[in-house]
Amino acid sequence: AFSDGFPLLVASAASLADLNARLAKRFASPVPMDRFRPNVVVAGAPAWAEDRWRVLRRGDGLRLEVVKPCSRCKIPNIDQDTGVSPGAGVDA
Repeated sequence: AFSDGFPLLVASAASLADLNARLAKRFASPVPMDRFRPNVVVAGAPAWAEDRWRVLRRGDGLRLEVVKPCSRCKIPNIDQDTGVSPGAGVDA
């Protein structure tokens, strides 16, 4: 997340699982959640549901408005440990 633009980036476990399943079909390595640098990771929602959310609510009353979806970029393709892009696109 770019804290100068938007302080939070939301991702879901189901979306990452779906992405990794698509990558596996292309014989590409799975990517870890931290590759996307989310601040908030949600579980229990269908894959890609977060693309349609307008508000997030937590049980204690915390309410966050979703400003806009994060644009897709090539940065998650780069292994942050090695600095190398494996060539197989994460934008599967």
